[in-house]
Amino acid sequence: MPLNKKTIKGPQQGLALLALVIVIVLAISTYYFSSISVVETKLDVLEKTRFALKQAKQSLIDYAVLHADGASNGDPGEYGYLPCPHTAIVVGFTDEGEQDSGCGGKNINAMGYLPWKSLNSGVLRDGGGNCLWYVVSGSYKNNNVSGLINEDTKGMLQVVDSTGAVVKGSIAEDRVVAIVFSPGTAIGTQSRVFDATTNCGDDLNPSAYLDNAGVGVANNATLAGGSDAIDQFIHATLTSASANEPYNDNFITISRDEIWSIIMRRSDFVNKMTDLTESLAECLVRYAGINSIKRLPWPAPVDLNDYRENSDYDDALAYTGRFPFIVDDSNVAIAVGANDELFDQGACDIAGGFSVDLTYVGAPASESRSLWNNWKDHFFYIVSKDFAPASTVASCGSDCITVNSNQVAAAVIYSGSTQGVSRDEDKVSGDTDTKMNINNYIDAPNQTAF
Repeated sequence: MPLNKKTIKGPQQGLALLALVIVIVLAISTYYFSSISVVETKLDVLEKTRFALKQAKQSLIDYAVLHADGASNGDPGEYGYLPCPHTAIVVGFTDEGEQDSGCGGKNINAMGYLPWKSLNSGVLRDGGGNCLWYVVSGSYKNNNVSGLINEDTKGMLQVVDSTGAVVKGSIAEDRVVAIVFSPGTAIGTQSRVFDATTNCGDDLNPSAYLDNAGVGVANNATLAGGSDAIDQFIHATLTSASANEPYNDNFITISRDEIWSIIMRRSDFVNKMTDLTESLAECLVRYAGINSIKRLPWPAPVDLNDYRENSDYDDALAYTGRFPFIVDDSNVAIAVGANDELFDQGACDIAGGFSVDLTYVGAPASESRSLWNNWKDHFFYIVSKDFAPASTVASCGSDCITVNSNQVAAAVIYSGSTQGVSRDEDKVSGDTDTKMNINNYIDAPNQTAF
């Protein structure tokens, strides 16, 4: 009896169907696990990038806080300064990773590689293996310094979104001090040539690493280059790398408060500022000693053209104002020496528990001179009319100020931290001069005037 073909065809179809199911399952599993691998890889890159950025930020803050201690070749008295970037990669260059000494002009922002050697951090790379990039405000950079950096010093950087709206730094107090970048993978027209003899790659070419499209609202690779100019930067989003004009720079910012909140809590800093205040008073005593009736100089105005320049602290006919650096008018009125700088005229190199030499301006300057240079806008001076240059007899009569009910010839005041008010210059376009208002520094009862 011939075999019924249907009796053997059924099992074959079952086996074929089972094989097809297995193939489909394997294909799905392969795709599924491949997708997990891609996701995990992206997350791993992102996590490594975040860790490197955080490490760089902490190293920069440590530099700013400890620089005045002489760490990292720091200079005593210089609190808050950040290193310049490294701006040239040269084959075989042994100083790769060191901050550059040039660092652009005064009060001009600077960009380059993160100076990992100056930070003692080792080479820091993002998740893609790229060295980190870095931009620092001209007001905070350690070379070609602004001449005044303290708790009131504002940053010069802003962060914007894809519409051009400022999302960080819209007001002066909130402007960013520095930014550390992860350039990510090359996108768009970016072309990178890595030189294996270096740690970080080719000769400095920001546009090969940092976004220069930014949907037309910001160019991360180019700085404005002007004095007191604001630069804007755009941060990558989850979808920006696939946008019509792609951008993928991730970065981390450093604010003014993140630096100064630590410095201002240092007990040694507070002690040094107390000693400096006393030394400025002693300097006035020495000035009085060079004229026969012990007269004191006039103060400088409260409202100055440029609060960063020592030469603008020039005495004027008044009794309350900022501590004077130039005393030419007082010298003429009193008919004393020809040296117009108070510290030289008064021989203000004063030894003591805190050795104060306000006269030494070498490189670096003395610690006390550096403190004066960077905090001079915080010092105010009130002179009694009985001891002013125009007085004929320097002794307290009816026109002496009182401190704690005691008549005194003069008073030097170091103003403390701002209590929620702005202390800003008007050198940046759009900023208003609020340093000209003595109420932003000294409590009303201490603003004695005649």
